[in-house]
Amino acid sequence: MAPGVEDRSLARVVATEGTLQPQELRQFGADLARWLAATDRTSGPYGGVSPATVVFTESSVEVTASPTLAESAGYVAPEIASGAPAHAASDVFAFGAVLVYAATGAGPFGSGTPVELLIRALTSEPDLEAVPPGLRQVAADCLSRDPLRRPSAADLAMRFTIALSPTEPVAGSTPSTPPPPESAGSTTQSAPLLIDSTSTPTQFVSMSKQPALRAAKSAASSPASDAPSTPTVTPAPESSVPPRLRTPPLRRRVRVAIGALFSVAVLAAAATYAVGHDRPTDAGATEFATTSPAVIATPAVTALAMSPDGRRIYLGGRTPPTVTVIDTASNTVTALIGVPQKPNGLAVSPDGAYVYVVSNNALSVITTASNTLTGVTIADYDSTLEAVAVSHDGTHLYIADGLRATVTIRDARTRAATATTPLGTGYDIVDAIALTGDGRRFFAVMPRQIAMLDAATATVTTRTAFEGPDSTIVVGADGRFVYAMGKPSSKVHVFDGSTGASVAVVQLNGIGNGLAISPSGRYMFVAIQPTSRDGSSGDIAVIDTTTRTVVGNLQPGLKVEHLAVTPDGHRLYAAPSEHDGGGVAVMDVRRYL
Repeated sequence: MAPGVEDRSLARVVATEGTLQPQELRQFGADLARWLAATDRTSGPYGGVSPATVVFTESSVEVTASPTLAESAGYVAPEIASGAPAHAASDVFAFGAVLVYAATGAGPFGSGTPVELLIRALTSEPDLEAVPPGLRQVAADCLSRDPLRRPSAADLAMRFTIALSPTEPVAGSTPSTPPPPESAGSTTQSAPLLIDSTSTPTQFVSMSKQPALRAAKSAASSPASDAPSTPTVTPAPESSVPPRLRTPPLRRRVRVAIGALFSVAVLAAAATYAVGHDRPTDAGATEFATTSPAVIATPAVTALAMSPDGRRIYLGGRTPPTVTVIDTASNTVTALIGVPQKPNGLAVSPDGAYVYVVSNNALSVITTASNTLTGVTIADYDSTLEAVAVSHDGTHLYIADGLRATVTIRDARTRAATATTPLGTGYDIVDAIALTGDGRRFFAVMPRQIAMLDAATATVTTRTAFEGPDSTIVVGADGRFVYAMGKPSSKVHVFDGSTGASVAVVQLNGIGNGLAISPSGRYMFVAIQPTSRDGSSGDIAVIDTTTRTVVGNLQPGLKVEHLAVTPDGHRLYAAPSEHDGGGVAVMDVRRYL
């Protein structure tokens, strides 16, 4: 921010002199809306509106300078946070958030780290409890997650200008019941602070109801029938800003690429909620490892994948559809990338250059160097893409279609289908897919069977009976054994990686949700459903794959389902299912190398 700008910024005024008074709020809303409307018309959306960048001038307000990461967090629109470019509706969202701050001294999503505020903007409703009743509805309109439901800046300017009309009831008076839409000839009265909270934006477009705007266009009042059909936003008079808020006009105005700022940089500054990676003790199988895991704040998780070098974790998010990127060196979120639909499955190319995302009707490609969505292929609308795996040379994708019970091989570069194999009918949906260590075979899991296929031709070579709805599957490091489990289930089924035959069943000390295998293949981690009364935290059972017995338990502090181990085997990342909230626990598992 430029030197001196902060002297009369909204943030500085509220911090030193308190929140704005009713009349000041009316004028502030009208001036800021006029500024945004004019900016949108002449040079496009601004994209950097926050309490720190909204500055009072001698006669009005304007947005000036570039916001820092901390200044913008909590005021950026959800679509920008997901990586989309700023547009006029994004400025309106920021307007609503700034209005809440001006009235209450706090943003609509509270306080916290940048990533915490961003996640709240993406997943939570704004807190408008302390907002005066007359402002509450207009703030809610602006803060809608759907950009199409937000009013325009010109409409907001009109609504606030009406509130400044001399015909408005004085603060503290009881507003009359608003007239129904068909009573076009009457004058709409406002709530004590602004406008009637039950009115919609379109009810304030008729110039026959706008004596204040007509007076602004002409010194003499004219009949309603003489009013133009399209409202004109007029500049504020020189004396409109209350004296305590005036400051000499500022000249500097710097635009900011807020989309890129929040898709990468803002999240890079975020810290984890807790810190601690205590090494597990040498406790026996019946004891719990005394870990104190870090928990990284994330949206609710639908899928999880690890980069081949272990430097990044990718998490699918449901609302809105996103892929979250975590840097494993610092255990912080570094990017949040918008995708077309909720990710059902994720896979990373062997060189780490691409992340493949499958959702109901789409295959999306993310370029990891820039953390941007670089390709989308729309599948048939009667398909549901459930899982994806990448060939060892990175040239082919293996995609499971849950609704059609098929597996399709696609060219990784063009995403074109090269072969499709039907695997079942009726309820034989394909839940999960995994390649063997040599890349020559892959396994597809269905509720009543597990199929082994030739990776080159996608032809089925073996089918084995298997009872496991909503299943998960992992392959041992050497490819000798494959482990599959229904979700939920108290058993892990072991299959021969060469023949597909069932060879063993491992009995769990609880109900399992998810699987991961250590890089050595010696240990398997199984997410166990919680048994505590509050159901807030489960365990992770550790199984020795040689003896096929449970040899330890970990406590992640979360109810987890998605698991991944770093390639060096030192850390285990564990996340809840999409229905159990967000967060990723990080655990030291070097004992189980």
